[in-house]
Amino acid sequence: MKESSTYQGILREGRAEGRVEGRQDDILLILRTRFGAVPPNVEAKVRATADPVQLQAVVVRAIQVAKPEELFP
Repeated sequence: MKESSTYQGILREGRAEGRVEGRQDDILLILRTRFGAVPPNVEAKVRATADPVQLQAVVVRAIQVAKPEELFP
């Protein structure tokens, strides 16, 4: 069963979702560490972003912005 393409596809999908969720958590952790509370609208935008490449860019911006609201231009 572990060798089946369906099973392997489910595993890949789960891993990808886990990486996205982890990246989102990292962004929010950076923002909370730097600024304290994160505005709900910013957190919602972070959680709505599912593209790994875009999330990587957001991590960099989270380090650079002067306030959380600047995260998504």
